[in-house]
Amino acid sequence: MKHKDVVKKSSFSTENKNNDFYKLAHSLIGSFNKEINIYSRLYELIKNEKETLRNASINDLNVNNSMKEKCLVKARICHSCREELLREFKKKYLTDYSRKIKITHILFYLDNDIKRQLTESREKLYILANAVKKINFQNKIIIMNSIFYKRSSLKYLLNNSSLQINYRKSGLMDISLSSGAILNRNI
Repeated sequence: MKHKDVVKKSSFSTENKNNDFYKLAHSLIGSFNKEINIYSRLYELIKNEKETLRNASINDLNVNNSMKEKCLVKARICHSCREELLREFKKKYLTDYSRKIKITHILFYLDNDIKRQLTESREKLYILANAVKKINFQNKIIIMNSIFYKRSSLKYLLNNSSLQINYRKSGLMDISLSSGAILNRNI
């Protein structure tokens, strides 16, 4: 990090380290914890989705997707709340800082206990978000494979079916016709 990117500790006077500053810090920790709970729920839903995809239950998949969408909306709201808290920190306490404020800037001024709580919450959220991303990617692969195999099966059925009766009077199949060598849609 460049020297000018770091907020100088001297620019933050000890009088600003009041209850309001720590209330904002605790609000930030609370925001992270809410987001952790939401992402935990999302992780469970995506994990259940894997089983739903294997069982091919459309109704269960629709319910699961609806619940995932609700979790994602809640996560966006929490993220916006967290961004608002960071803007409030900057507005009230780090007014001389010209760039977007980050959690690391706030950690610089916190006591060890609150710093540890905030750091742990941020790390838990990061790990959980990556776990959600990983399992979601695995589900994407399952869906892609399922689509590929279903498309191949449908193509096979379409190539080997016809609207015509392809049997001779003897009951044997008429193999001179390429379409419908195996199946007949009328049967």
